[in-house]
Amino acid sequence: MTNPAQPRRIVYGIVRSASDARRVVASFRGVGIEGDALSLVLDATDASAIAWLASQSEIPSLRVGTLQFAGPLRSNASGAPATSLGASLRSLGMPDARARSCEDQLRRGSILVAVHVSDGRLISEARRLFGVHGAHDVSVSAEPETPPTNLVGT
Repeated sequence: MTNPAQPRRIVYGIVRSASDARRVVASFRGVGIEGDALSLVLDATDASAIAWLASQSEIPSLRVGTLQFAGPLRSNASGAPATSLGASLRSLGMPDARARSCEDQLRRGSILVAVHVSDGRLISEARRLFGVHGAHDVSVSAEPETPPTNLVGT
């Protein structure tokens, strides 16, 4: 999945529920995007979402305050003391307005799903699958070369 000749990209989308997240993740797996390339950020108080996430053993997760981070984005939730979720998302290359919008939606129970890929075909396929599953605020950004070190505040 990783192509050293091409930089990795993060394709983000917001889904409204755990069942939507399950469907889009299953579709990603169907095209070869597996656990080590999948990230989720969700409200840690959503029992059904947390139960489903716990069943995904290949996607390690970390709880920080009221949010649960899974996959490669969990490195964004560990490290030095605190900024906001919006600042953490901006540090991953998400534009300011989109990061604020995403933060608001996550606080209201939506789930951020992201795939980390370098293959142009998989980037296009991820965008298409997000659309098929009704995700909104779909965007693509360059993956930082080194993981951010800011801890998300609650």
